[in-house]
Amino acid sequence: MAMCGLFNKKKEFNECKELAESGDIDAQLRLGDMYLKGRGIKKDRDEGMKWHIVAAENGSVDAQYQLGIYHYSQVMHKEAVKWLSAAAENGHANAQVMIGYCYHEGNGVRQDIKQAMRWYEKAAEQGDMTAQIVLGNMYGAGEGVEADQVKAIGWYKLAAEQGDAHSQFILGIACFAGTGVPQDVETAIRWLIKAAKQGEKGAIEELKKLGIDKKLL
Repeated sequence: MAMCGLFNKKKEFNECKELAESGDIDAQLRLGDMYLKGRGIKKDRDEGMKWHIVAAENGSVDAQYQLGIYHYSQVMHKEAVKWLSAAAENGHANAQVMIGYCYHEGNGVRQDIKQAMRWYEKAAEQGDMTAQIVLGNMYGAGEGVEADQVKAIGWYKLAAEQGDAHSQFILGIACFAGTGVPQDVETAIRWLIKAAKQGEKGAIEELKKLGIDKKLL
C-alpha cells in the first residue's frame, strides 16, 4: 500500500509538471507547492520558489500572495510589498489587509495612513473581518482620520455579525450608551450575551452588573 501511495504521488507530480511546463498557471502554483512540501518529489525550496514566481508572473493571485507572505516572514519587506501589492490590486482580500498593514507600519514602504485605510477598506468591503476591526479601531481612536464613532461602530457591527466576540462586546456597550448608534438596551444585552457566550470577559462582567446570571448565557 505504501509503495502504491508513492507511485500515485510521483504520477501526480509528473502530470502536474507536464501541465506547468505547458503554461497551466494553476499547475505552476501546485508544482511549486509540491517542491516546497516534498510531495511526489524530494523537497527543493529553490525549485518551489521558482515555480511560484512563474505562476505569480503569469497572473496567479494566490502565488502572488504566497510570495508576499513568504518574503514578509523573512523580513524582506520591499519584496513582500511588491508581491502583496500585485495580489491586492487583483482583489485578494488577505493581501489587501497585509499591504494596508505595511503602509500602516511603514514596512517596505513609507508610512502612509491614508493608503493603509484605503487598502483596509477594500478588504473590509469584501467581508474581511480583520480589516473591519482595524477600521473600527482607527475611526474610534481618530488614528489617521477624524474620529467618527458612527463609522467606527458601523465597522465593528460588520465584524460582530461575523462572530468576533470583542466587536460584539464593543457594539453592546455602544448600544447601551448610544455611542455611534441609537441607545437600545435590549439590543445591547443581546450583543453582550453573544460576546459572553464566547468567553469575552468584559461582556461577562457587564452582564453581572446587570444581574444576568451566567447560567442563562
